Amino acid sequence: MVIVASGLAAAPMVLSPEPAQAADASQFNPGYIISDENFYNGAAMTEAQIQSFLASRGSALATYRTSVGSRAIRPSADIPGHIYCNAFQGGSNLLASTIIYRAQVACGVSARVLLVTLQKERSLISKGPGQATSDDYLVAMGYGCPDTAPCSELYYGFGNQIYMASLQFKFYQRAENGFNFRPGVRHVQYNPNAGCGGANVNIANWATAALYNYTPYQPNAAALANLYGAGDNCSSYGNRNFWANYTDWFGSPTAAAAPAGNLELVRSLSPRTVNVVGWAFTSGKTVPISIHVYVDGKFVSGAAADQPRSDIKKAYPFQGTNHGFNYTLGVGAGTHNVCVYAVDDVSTGSAALGCKRVVVAKPAPVFEDDYPADPATAVPIYRFWSGAYNSHFYTKSKAERDKLIATNPAWKYEGAVYGAFYAPTAGAVPVYRFWSSAYSGHFYTTSIAERDQVISAYPDNVWLYEGVAYYVYPKNSAEPNTRVVARFWSDTYRHHFYTADASEAQHVKATSPPHIWRYETDDFRVPVAVPPASPLQ
Repeated sequence: MVIVASGLAAAPMVLSPEPAQAADASQFNPGYIISDENFYNGAAMTEAQIQSFLASRGSALATYRTSVGSRAIRPSADIPGHIYCNAFQGGSNLLASTIIYRAQVACGVSARVLLVTLQKERSLISKGPGQATSDDYLVAMGYGCPDTAPCSELYYGFGNQIYMASLQFKFYQRAENGFNFRPGVRHVQYNPNAGCGGANVNIANWATAALYNYTPYQPNAAALANLYGAGDNCSSYGNRNFWANYTDWFGSPTAAAAPAGNLELVRSLSPRTVNVVGWAFTSGKTVPISIHVYVDGKFVSGAAADQPRSDIKKAYPFQGTNHGFNYTLGVGAGTHNVCVYAVDDVSTGSAALGCKRVVVAKPAPVFEDDYPADPATAVPIYRFWSGAYNSHFYTKSKAERDKLIATNPAWKYEGAVYGAFYAPTAGAVPVYRFWSSAYSGHFYTTSIAERDQVISAYPDNVWLYEGVAYYVYPKNSAEPNTRVVARFWSDTYRHHFYTADASEAQHVKATSPPHIWRYETDDFRVPVAVPPASPLQ
């Protein structure tokens, strides 16, 4: 762990040439260089963000590839159940960004910390293609390189350096391991030359202690007075440069850590509602945090991200399981921009998870029918045909049926054609209904993905989401005494045709040209028996 990028006597490495906000040396606190949350953050950056960072700096690491061996889980020999690093996946011809990302996840050490250390030790972020030497890659993190002896060949290799430094940072986090520096008042020298003196430092946390264990010197007044240059003969620059680079590249290392997370879905499951799905956590904390939902720029509601997500625990082993959210809130009908933020109510850290556009439908007309008391009892589904629109219309509602008969002669009543359920029933799924004023036809689907795609892709005049029409069995259901409902599409009429009558389906297949009615799929299943139709009013 060398003091400066190229040795004690050399000038300190060059930081970003035009930092957006240069670090202020008056803010450097030798006892609190970086927070534990920011240092031990196993989700600080995605692999793509690491690669983008390297490319944006013009670093030779942006295109550097190498191989590294896989590593097994590293448990503590003394502390039952404690793990320093989870399994690290090696490979051949890996990008530097891939290796850094995998070490971050396996050991729970921030990729930002690893990137800054690469600069602190060998200037590998600022060195472009052709500038980095083979030695730079061999001892990229300065691991196994004491100030008083040559670097150990045991730890040569870029991937080896990244993994071993990450593991070492985790070793430093445990008092039981007996390293020189730990939280509390400790004497820290200014330089390997003891004659240069030092000063007591009240080390506030394990992350700052880790930096001193890795590079056991603090900057003196001369090093801080010339933050981006050289000090005097007693100056050291390692921890100064770590703090300055981190600040310039990523903001204050002691600010509240931004939560990690992902907004996976924004959808409208029913009229006047929006459902948001995803996950969020603050790295290093197993305690759930919150999400805040904004609609059209205004805060609407908040919820806990506390639902079990085994995939998150697998991807981020130090986080635990309960960090998912699947939250539904009420909103007005229309097109909305929905944004979700992750918020740590304790540390006050926050992060934008994303924004998505969603179309929220008006409720379908309400028809109060006298349905059976038992929701598992099938009710008749009534069908109409319109020769003017070349379209069918289906409803479970007697009131809607009778209103259509009485007020709209364009629709010819054909009777009850199959049975379905008016309420959620074991094994059944909802049928979602759309209306197109542009094509004067309805569209029905049991697919949530298809429903959401239609909502997001088409304006209301083309396909207006009306909500759940009724409940049926999915097409792959093994429920006995059921039959399939076939679905056809018409390029000519721009809507669908559905039938539960096998002979009718076969007739359409045999007699209709594909541009008139083209068979698409068996869409869902319904009871074989057709419930008797209610008398017309």
